[in-house]
Amino acid sequence: MPKVKQILRLKLQTELSDRATACRVNVSRDTVHEYMERALAAGLKSWDMAAGVFMPSRIRK
Repeated sequence: MPKVKQILRLKLQTELSDRATACRVNVSRDTVHEYMERALAAGLKSWDMAAGVFMPSRIRK
C-alpha cells in the first residue's frame, strides 16, 4: 500500500495524531502534515472520499 494511502487512511479513518501516524508509516510528522494539507485542499474530508481516489480504475498506467 502506498504511504500516502496509509497516511490518509490512518488520519481520516482512525483519527490518529500526526505523530502516531508518522510512527506507523515510518515518515516524518512534516510529511503527514503536508499530505493532509494537500488532501484537505483537494476536498478529501473523509476516508470514503479518499479511498475512491485510489481505485484501480482511477490510476493511470
